[in-house]
Amino acid sequence: MDQHVQNSLFDENNPISFVNLKDFVEDAIYDFRYSTPYNFTGKVVPGYEKVRTIITSPAAVALKEARDSLKYVECVHLALGKNDAEKIVNISFDIAKEIKRCNLDENINQEDIFKILNSEIYTSTGKSLDFGNIESLYNIYTFKIFDTYRPYKAVNYFMNWAKSEEKSMKRTFYPLKSKEQIVKEGYLLKKTGHSRGSAVDLTLFNLINGKDVDMGSPFDYFGEISNYDQKGKNVNSKQQFNRTILRLLMIKNGFNTLDTEWWHFTLKDEPYPDLYFDF
Repeated sequence: MDQHVQNSLFDENNPISFVNLKDFVEDAIYDFRYSTPYNFTGKVVPGYEKVRTIITSPAAVALKEARDSLKYVECVHLALGKNDAEKIVNISFDIAKEIKRCNLDENINQEDIFKILNSEIYTSTGKSLDFGNIESLYNIYTFKIFDTYRPYKAVNYFMNWAKSEEKSMKRTFYPLKSKEQIVKEGYLLKKTGHSRGSAVDLTLFNLINGKDVDMGSPFDYFGEISNYDQKGKNVNSKQQFNRTILRLLMIKNGFNTLDTEWWHFTLKDEPYPDLYFDF
C-alpha cells in the first residue's frame, strides 16, 4: 500500500483501534509539551489544543508490559551488583512474565509478588534480597510520556516552522543547529511514526524523588548529545547506563529505536505501517 494520509477512517470521538494510554499505564507522568508553548516552536502546536493521550491498542499493550518490567529493575540491579543493563532488563522482563502468569492463576498480593520476585532474582543471580530492600526498591520508576499519536497537521506545522524566521526557542532546544540542519539531519521529518499511531516519546521518572532520571540531555533537544550512543563523549557513564536501560527495556517489549533520539520508540509490529492519520 502506498503511504498516504488517512483522515476519515476514525471518528475523532471514538477512534477505533486507538485507545487512551492512561487506561493502560495509569501511573505514568504525562507531559505533553506540544500542548503548551514550551516546545521548540514556541507555540501550542495545531492538533494539540487538547491533550489526547491516544495510541494504537497494540502499542498501549506493549507499553503496559514495559511498565510492568520496569517495576523490578532496581531490585535486580542491586542483586546483580553491577551495571549490566542487558542482564538487568532480561531478568526484570522474566520476572514480570512470571508474576503475570501467577496472577492469572490466582489473585496475588504484594507479599506474594515480593516472594516471587526474590525467588526469580535468586535463580538468576544466586543472591536474594531482604524484604526491606525489596520494599524500598520495588516499583520506584515509571514512565514520563511526552508524545504519542501526532496528527499529520502537526507534522506539516513543524515543517512550515522550519522554513520560517521564528527562533524564540533556539537557545533552549537547538542552540548549535540551524533549522536547515535540523531537517537535513532528520530531527524533523515530513512523515513520522507518531502519525501512524504506534510511536511514543518517553523517559524514566523516579517516583521517590519526583524527578526525571538523568539521561544527559532533555527531550526534544536537537543536537548530537541526544543521539543514543555517545561513545564515551558528552554524557557520563551513569547517564549512558540510564539510556541503555530505557532502550533495552523498550526493545525487549517490542519497540524499535531511533539512534538520533534516545527518547523515541516505535512499535515493531505496528498495525498501520503505511497509514498516516490526521484526526
